[in-house]
Amino acid sequence: MKFVVVIPAYNEMPHIEDFLRRLRDYPYEFVFVDDGSTDGTGERIEEYGFKVIRHDKNRGKGAAIKTGFAYAVEGGYDAVITMDSDGQHDPELIPRFMEFLRDADIVLGSRRKYMTPANMPLDRYLVNRITSTIISLLAGHLIEDPQNGYRAFRIEVIKSLRFERDRFDFETEVLVKALRYGFRLKHVEVPVIYGAEKSHINKWKDTLRAIGLYLEFLFTS
Repeated sequence: MKFVVVIPAYNEMPHIEDFLRRLRDYPYEFVFVDDGSTDGTGERIEEYGFKVIRHDKNRGKGAAIKTGFAYAVEGGYDAVITMDSDGQHDPELIPRFMEFLRDADIVLGSRRKYMTPANMPLDRYLVNRITSTIISLLAGHLIEDPQNGYRAFRIEVIKSLRFERDRFDFETEVLVKALRYGFRLKHVEVPVIYGAEKSHINKWKDTLRAIGLYLEFLFTS
C-alpha cells in the first residue's frame, strides 16, 4: 500500500530539530505543510531534505492537513498517515499503523492505557476524557483518544467526505463524519510523550469551536 506521511507544522523552532533528525532514519515519504510559520520552521525542514508545502499565512491545523490530503489524492497514494511535528509521535510506530489499516479505514492512535493524571497534565486529562465521551456519543462508536493527531487513513475516506473545519476541531469532524458514513475504525496503542513544546491550541477560541461543532453534529444526527 503506497502511503505518505503528512505533518502540519507552525512555528516549531527550535524543538523540531530533534524530530527532524529522528525522521531521517526512516525510509518513508514525509511531507510537511508549513502553515504560515514566521520563525524559519519551513526553511529548517527543507535543510533536512524533506518536502515542504507552504501556506502564505496561518490557516489552522485542519487546513494544513487538508492540504496534505489534497497532495495525497493528486499523487495517487493509497493511504495517508498524519503526525504532529512537536515530537510527541514516535515514527517507529508507522508500520504498526499500516498493519492495522489492512482491516480498517481509519487507525487512530490511543493513549488510553496511559491516560491517567499521573502521566498527563491534569487539564489535558480532563478535557480528553470529556471530549472522548461526547464525541463517541455523536459518532455512535467508541473513540478512545479523539485529540490524538497520530492517525492513518485509507484514501477512500478522504475522497468520500467533505470537511469544513480548518482549526483543531477538524480532527473531530473527520472522525465523526467518517464513522457516521460507515467507515471502519481501529485503535493502535501509542505512548504518552510530553516535553517542553508549547501547544498552539487557543483554549478559549478552540473550545468555542468545539462546542459549535458538537452542536452542529447534534442537530444533524
